[in-house]
Amino acid sequence: MANVDAVIFDLGRVLVDVDLDRGLWHDLMRIGGGDPASIGSLRDNELLIRFHVGRVTPRDFHAEFCRRAGLSLDYDAFVRQWCEVFEPIPGMETLLADLASVVTLGLLSDTDRLHFPYCQATFPFVGRIPNPVVSYEVGATKPAPAMYAAAVDAVGIAPAHCLFVDDLQRNVDGALAFGMQAVLFTGAEDLRRDLAGRGMSF
Repeated sequence: MANVDAVIFDLGRVLVDVDLDRGLWHDLMRIGGGDPASIGSLRDNELLIRFHVGRVTPRDFHAEFCRRAGLSLDYDAFVRQWCEVFEPIPGMETLLADLASVVTLGLLSDTDRLHFPYCQATFPFVGRIPNPVVSYEVGATKPAPAMYAAAVDAVGIAPAHCLFVDDLQRNVDGALAFGMQAVLFTGAEDLRRDLAGRGMSF
């Protein structure tokens, strides 16, 4: 196994948690498609996918969402409810602080122009990850090879020496197919053990 010189993290359900019972999640699934109980069903939600790949502006997303859902929310109220789904994952802020001294850190996320700036501002350790790669700038979502290529380019390290951490197996498989190392995230302590098993000391 090649040395790990960069660890690239997914955002939701890896760096920060997502509470599917808060915010506008159930309305989103109702009007756009997908399973309200599964974050993995985001790929089945055509409205969100268009937002994630940058084809819809935040204000147009707000207008279309409210029209489809029959909601009367002004833009600022909508943004607050749209972003209130995030909360900390125990141990992740400390883990990233420890890792920052021994490897290059990266971020690769399917996200949107409202959620990502909110997470950067609300969880400062997320905002400190340099050169993040987000779907709305790439114009694609995982597991498209373009996403992994952009993440590898952002950290400036060969794929074989990059470890990608994601909570969805299909995205882990996509990274492996691209030539990266990859691991399915199940918690901060499990990840620490996995990193130690790969010869990392921090």
